[in-house]
Amino acid sequence: DPARAVLWDLDGTLVDSRSYHWRSWQAALDAEGVAITEEDFLESFGQRNDTILKS
Repeated sequence: DPARAVLWDLDGTLVDSRSYHWRSWQAALDAEGVAITEEDFLESFGQRNDTILKS
């Protein structure tokens, strides 16, 4: 059967994943010895990962 509907979620509409992203970035950077504040994280939240990692 063909799809009858397609559903996209803009973060915060159906699911708010910000806290999960924050904890993931914090853990990954901590494992590399890089400190990050939640304020730093929020400045880049919503950007593409390749853009974030360049900065």
